[in-house]
Amino acid sequence: MVISVCIVIAGFFQGINNTLITSAVMVVSPVERSTASSAYSFIRFTGGAIAPWLAGSLAVWFNPHVTFYVAGLAVIIGILVLFIGRKALVALD
Repeated sequence: MVISVCIVIAGFFQGINNTLITSAVMVVSPVERSTASSAYSFIRFTGGAIAPWLAGSLAVWFNPHVTFYVAGLAVIIGILVLFIGRKALVALD
């Protein structure tokens, strides 16, 4: 029961986050709305398709801890990309 409640709560925050990111992509994109939406969805769902396979493969090839290191590295890369591209996000203000 506790796990189910935690999953619902996490899904709530992920849904809000997804809505905010999608809205931001639509606002700052220099291309048509449909093109921006499809490009964003392609990136998001490709990552969602590759991540489980990659995590399992890394756990088998090395050890289960490596998957968390790779996830942490992905977060750091994401933060760097946001920092480097922050001028493009000025339109969100």
